[in-house]
Amino acid sequence: MGELEPLQRNYALFRLLKGMNYNKEYLPEFLKEQGDGCCYLVACTDPFSEDNEAIISENLENLRLHGLQGTVLNKTFAGRDTVILCFDSEAILEITELLEKLSDLCSRQRKKEIHLYISNPKNSIRALPKAFSEACLAWEFSEGKSSQKIISYGKVIDNKQHRPDALDELCDKAETAIIIGDMETMLRLPADLTFGGYENLPQHRYKETVIRLMESISVLVKEEYAKSINNDLGILLQQYDGIIDAGRFRSIFSALCMDVVNQIMSKTEDEDGSLSMELLVDYIEQNFMRQNFSITGMAEMFSVSPSWLSHYFKKHMHQTLIEYVNEKKMYEARNLLCASGIRLEELTEKLGYGSVSSFIRSFKKIVGMTPGKYREIHEAKEKNKYEQD
Repeated sequence: MGELEPLQRNYALFRLLKGMNYNKEYLPEFLKEQGDGCCYLVACTDPFSEDNEAIISENLENLRLHGLQGTVLNKTFAGRDTVILCFDSEAILEITELLEKLSDLCSRQRKKEIHLYISNPKNSIRALPKAFSEACLAWEFSEGKSSQKIISYGKVIDNKQHRPDALDELCDKAETAIIIGDMETMLRLPADLTFGGYENLPQHRYKETVIRLMESISVLVKEEYAKSINNDLGILLQQYDGIIDAGRFRSIFSALCMDVVNQIMSKTEDEDGSLSMELLVDYIEQNFMRQNFSITGMAEMFSVSPSWLSHYFKKHMHQTLIEYVNEKKMYEARNLLCASGIRLEELTEKLGYGSVSSFIRSFKKIVGMTPGKYREIHEAKEKNKYEQD
């Protein structure tokens, strides 16, 4: 049994970092129970020797008196060893200095400068999978080249001059489709990846985009569905060992789109029946003119996700919720323009728009002319009618 324990320990640590279920019994003591005031971070190292794990472990033991505990997992990311560290939250300002000491000790033994690519500090063991992703990204962002001994994910992100690219646009489209329940667009989005703009981007951009989409799903999709979708994506990431190129991103994104559509559209008729359209329409009638009216707020009111609510509404009303609400607002706007001398500023506020320009754009899009022109035409008609009488 003793010979198996290191393997069982490494397997438990590997599953912990990947966000999978693991056997707590085989974890190092400092990871078994989360202590009060503890912070955690993950660091990836430069590859430098076969006995890397032993060297780091020995030097971590030397730093134990300084309040730094850690364990090493051999070659979990692109041939690089991974270090899981634990320290007191009160020592967070000294952590960089301690890590530099660790780097110096390892560098002197190997006669070669060793860098550590570290995550942002976390206050929970449950956040270690995210910390692992950040450490891997810190190495990818810096492309393994840096004059600093300690390269943190936070500083890399701050210094990275990222201009919006095709992947940002793809994310925006996907997030919008989820919010408004446009499942047809979700199904079409993977086809966009066959066109230009998505190939030959830096490899870290594909991983960044996957992380952004997973975080968006956690916010925009009902919790039970978000967990299922992100678990499926996690399995794909494990198969690829966290290394994502354009081809792998296409597979992940296609799976994500299909999962979102299947999860949202798979609600049973019984679940549909638990929320009546009459109740939704009545709520809209009572609240659509309020400035803080939103699909997200309405979804929270009825304890459903924004994406499901939008899909459910479109399924029964044959138009999106946003289109329905805007038509209600424009009907009210036309009545007020014709029946009173209300100023545009007052009308904008009354209908819940944030600005006059936003109201004018919506009015022109739906009615086909500006509010001023509409009022002018109506007044001319009324004048002609009066003269004929």
